[in-house]
Amino acid sequence: MPVRWGILLIDLTGFPMRLLHGDCLELLPTLPDNSIDLILTDPPYYRVKSNDWDNQWDSEVDFMQWCERVLIEFSRVLKPTGSLYWFAGPYMAAKLELLIGQHYQVLNHIVWVKRAGRHNGCRKEGLRKYFPQTERVIFAEPKQAGKALNSQINAQAKYLFKPLADYMNNLRKSAGLTISECESICGSTTAGHYFSASQFHLPSQQNFTKLLEAFGNSEKYSDLEGRYRDIQSEFLNLKAKYEHLRRPFAVTKDVPFTDVWHFEPVAFYEGKHQCEKPMALLEHMVTVSSRPGDRVLDAFMGSGSTGDAAIRLKRDFVGIEADADNFEMAEARIMKSRKGRELQSETPGQACSAAQSEVHECLAL
Repeated sequence: MPVRWGILLIDLTGFPMRLLHGDCLELLPTLPDNSIDLILTDPPYYRVKSNDWDNQWDSEVDFMQWCERVLIEFSRVLKPTGSLYWFAGPYMAAKLELLIGQHYQVLNHIVWVKRAGRHNGCRKEGLRKYFPQTERVIFAEPKQAGKALNSQINAQAKYLFKPLADYMNNLRKSAGLTISECESICGSTTAGHYFSASQFHLPSQQNFTKLLEAFGNSEKYSDLEGRYRDIQSEFLNLKAKYEHLRRPFAVTKDVPFTDVWHFEPVAFYEGKHQCEKPMALLEHMVTVSSRPGDRVLDAFMGSGSTGDAAIRLKRDFVGIEADADNFEMAEARIMKSRKGRELQSETPGQACSAAQSEVHECLAL
């Protein structure tokens, strides 16, 4: 089969994906700005593996300059609400973290602890430094991400609750009372929030009754409570919309939520890619940092594990791989996963039309 340098486009049942065969620094510029929701990628480590792809730089300086060129392209295609996961070997991880920090806001330096591995069989007496049992993942977001969004939420909150704060302040001022005096009446220093538009709190019925007596007013607490519920419901709806615009991040007590992870490495099998990551680890990252329908990018696709995880979890996928054999392996794996998704989602009779939607645009070398 001839080597194909170019583009493989597939669009099946609303789950598009794009596989690119070639050098990522040549192909990343073909992707639109702000088009990727999650970058999950495993670049070369620099002289850890014996393969040519891990030994193509004359010096560490050359390697770091190459990494920076990749990071700059990543920064261009990643949405402001996106996330970056960059796998790194233990010896280069600190330097890569500093480099990534020049272009992104580093959130975590994740340590992946491997129970199984070469450390179990090494001759301990011959060591001159501690044997690496871990792999690192630098987790980052675009700089300034989320700050503007939070200010919008706070501004909206101030706008929404201002009528209630004004109502309470008008009653207070009509009675000629200060906020401090109202706090004394309620016996609480937090009662000042009853009069604050930006930090409004609904008074308890007991405190509201105390204040009405001091104000000489006969308003009903149920009226205030009903108005508050309406405004709070509006605010929560708006906040939910804003939350959807924030960088996705969803962990629970049932999944890894610290920066130390324990996932079993992929056991050897015939044809295994030597840097293949376990599906459980990849699915965890995709689930935590993206939503269904989001677009995931792996610019060093290898055997296609990240694409497999993305497709399984109903994400769009863009994959780039330079090695011809790896590209073919990744293509076959991802296509298999895609067909599985297709069989789960289609009704009888749709298979034919779905197959016709498959489009290949391949350029011969």
